[in-house]
Amino acid sequence: MPKIIVRKIVPPKFKDDVFIKEYRRAIQKVGKTARGDFQAVTKGWKNKVNWHYRTRERKGFISFLINTDDNKASDILKFWNYGVKKHVIRPRKAGGRLAFHWPKGVALGISAPMTKDGKFLFEHVNHPGQKGHHILEEIIIHTNILLLDEAIKANARATRASGHAI
Repeated sequence: MPKIIVRKIVPPKFKDDVFIKEYRRAIQKVGKTARGDFQAVTKGWKNKVNWHYRTRERKGFISFLINTDDNKASDILKFWNYGVKKHVIRPRKAGGRLAFHWPKGVALGISAPMTKDGKFLFEHVNHPGQKGHHILEEIIIHTNILLLDEAIKANARATRASGHAI
């Protein structure tokens, strides 16, 4: 009678360092893409905005941060994203005036004092408000989708590099 020999199959262990390397690579790719999204939003702005990107690793977690040192740009992006209600704009100094470069103002027949360089002067301006464009939410959704996709790819690469087939 033939003998049946049963042997325990022991697959190789996953290599933690390979997984960490692949996840780090995925996070860097997603972070740079997200920074590119912010750059695309602000590229047409009068003042160039420098977006910074960095990764951080703490206690087994890898993350990335995108920010700018330009507080004015951050404020403008918030207004553009969330919108603003109707409001009155007044000069910072009491008795001062607001100066606006407004080429259409002449054609519209606006009767307001002007500066030598063609800017209109106003004591106050009624801002009509603006709806928000919700671009930050779009960037977050895009980033989350890309992050999930890159994590799946990183997991597959690390699994194969650890000697396992998928």
